[in-house]
Amino acid sequence: MKKIVLLNAVAALAISAMLLSSCGAKKESATTASTPAADNTLTEKEKKKVGY
Repeated sequence: MKKIVLLNAVAALAISAMLLSSCGAKKESATTASTPAADNTLTEKEKKKVGY
């Protein structure tokens, strides 16, 4: 019985630690936020393949 209680306590602490660490996620830097179109553009090679 004590092992089950201890296991539950450890699991609860682990879940709490994961939740708290996810709340402190890093924000995007100014350089990535200022160039959102770069992620959605074709390279020259892709343009030639598609026929643009």
